[in-house]
Amino acid sequence: MKTLLIENLSKNKGAKSILKDINLSIEANKIYGIIGNNGAGKTTLFKALLGLIKYSGLITIDDCVLKCNNSREYLKTTGLVMPFPDYYDKLSIREVFEEHLFYMNCKLDKDIDTILNDVGLKTSVETKIEELSLGMKQKLNIALALSHNPDLLVLDEPFNGLDRKGITMLKSIIIAFKKQDKVVLISSHSFGELDDIIDEVIVLDNGEVLATDSIQVLRQKAINSLEDYYSLLWKGDRNAK
Repeated sequence: MKTLLIENLSKNKGAKSILKDINLSIEANKIYGIIGNNGAGKTTLFKALLGLIKYSGLITIDDCVLKCNNSREYLKTTGLVMPFPDYYDKLSIREVFEEHLFYMNCKLDKDIDTILNDVGLKTSVETKIEELSLGMKQKLNIALALSHNPDLLVLDEPFNGLDRKGITMLKSIIIAFKKQDKVVLISSHSFGELDDIIDEVIVLDNGEVLATDSIQVLRQKAINSLEDYYSLLWKGDRNAK
């Protein structure tokens, strides 16, 4: 994947606008941090990008328009970290991998134990999901997302439940993934966890893009954290843009 182009993307739920005319150009070899308050539209944007919901507008991946009838094929090139569905609780780690690989129609390059070890998850593949802590579930989620060698990694609050060691490991995984000429989209309420890994920031507010900026440019303007940047935006200081 070289480019992902989003044009006039909108999503309504009844009379309410969830996303409003989103226009973004996403490039390979970059990590994009998507920030905003609860209800800003971050998760809905991710679902639209994955073809999981209907929307108006265009999403184009390397000149190919994403449509409902080709979204499953596109998902094979995408790794997704979002909360597990409830029915996963009774499944074992092995069964979750089997379901994931069946849906993706692909095979593993490595055995499951090795994949789990790569993300620091040390437990039996027969362990039930309901027996895992939040941090262990998050590590499993990351392992699944990477297991089929995707081109795009979509991470929705991936640091939830991880201890400091797990966060450091995940950051290393994300950076290494990007360097393979791939794309990472990541949302987090913890701005501090994004400060040292993202290349670009996208700010959503009430379903609209409030601002987009290069982290390098922000540093040149002596804006040294996303927290400071976000505060400046909300104070109406457009010099931050």
